[in-house]
Amino acid sequence: MRSPRRTGVLAPITREWLFALLLLSPCLLFTCLFALYPIARSLHLSMHRMILSVPGSGTAFVGLQNFIDLAADPEAAEALWHTIIFVTVSTFLEVLLGLGIALVINRRFRGRGIVRASVLVPWAIPTAVASQLWRFIFSDQYGLLNLAIFGSDIGSYRAWLAEPSAAFTAVIAADVWKTSSFAALLILAGLQIIPDELYEAA
Repeated sequence: MRSPRRTGVLAPITREWLFALLLLSPCLLFTCLFALYPIARSLHLSMHRMILSVPGSGTAFVGLQNFIDLAADPEAAEALWHTIIFVTVSTFLEVLLGLGIALVINRRFRGRGIVRASVLVPWAIPTAVASQLWRFIFSDQYGLLNLAIFGSDIGSYRAWLAEPSAAFTAVIAADVWKTSSFAALLILAGLQIIPDELYEAA
């Protein structure tokens, strides 16, 4: 038989756990609905063979054959390699520039509020708008980059987005420009919670 003292201790804990689960249930529901279910559905679809051009052909279960074919595909391996390079280079540059920006705007100077607001503009611009902005910059006919390098000599303009290496660099530059401000915001939040006493002691 359970002792009354032990029952009195466990009952409030159980009620707290149930109340906590009740409060977390909306968040858990949305997470399962919009995160876990799409992942599970994608995994289920990846084990079936589908012909997108013939929707009525059905979906035959093939197990891991799709993954085996993907591993043997040289184009997929090249795309994976480019993705790794893109993530590594862009993340390094974003953190580095974000740290520099955060260190600058963390100091007290006149007009700091305006500078902070302007730094967040690239991150606040929608991705679709930012992509068209950078497409205009790298345009081979009227791009600002060609205008800055070659001036009015239109015959010397380069098609930056038609060259693989230049296009890859352009994508990295656009991503770094857009995301560095967000990295700066996160680092700035961390810098501001450091007490001034630590800087004085240092």
